[in-house]
Amino acid sequence: MAWAQEPASPRLHPGQVELRLDGAVALLLALEGGVGVEVGVLPLFSGTLSLGAAFSGELCALACWVPNALSERDTSRWERSLVGRLGYHFTVGGRGFDRADLSAFVLGGVTEPHTTVTSPEYRFQGVGRGPVLGLGLGGKYFLSPRFFLGTEARVRASWGTPELTLTRGTHAFTDAERQWLRYGVSATFFVGVRLGWDVDS
Repeated sequence: MAWAQEPASPRLHPGQVELRLDGAVALLLALEGGVGVEVGVLPLFSGTLSLGAAFSGELCALACWVPNALSERDTSRWERSLVGRLGYHFTVGGRGFDRADLSAFVLGGVTEPHTTVTSPEYRFQGVGRGPVLGLGLGGKYFLSPRFFLGTEARVRASWGTPELTLTRGTHAFTDAERQWLRYGVSATFFVGVRLGWDVDS
């Protein structure tokens, strides 16, 4: 059935699968990119419950670069994360929303930060692994029955204890260096494709 003649429902339905490419900017100006998959699993009220997973990598940007420029200590950090996703997809009536799929979701998984700190007196590396939790709201707009663009706002937190290795000089590690607690808000933008049968209502 042609999209222009009778639009298929934009809401994710049970059995349908979405594949995505993500890019994100955090409030503290970290940069993130990743891939994700989401599957509609169960109708609930007027929406659909979904399950998904995503793998992403994040680079500390201005949150590291600005302090580096103001001191002799240089910090670089990147991390990778694998998270699961439980979502609820729904639609709203009104002009301009006939191709929009809205969603609320919770995230949970594991993250692995890699940090290198260099100063004139010492250099050390830290590698850790810990939980990451989050929640968010978002929506996507279908350019055709299959392809979409979208955006999400996410709040996430992670914490853990890294393994620290001193590679040069001497340094007494502080409590802040022996553990991490990070939280923030990010804006995610994505493109994707929906696979599965067409649903007209």
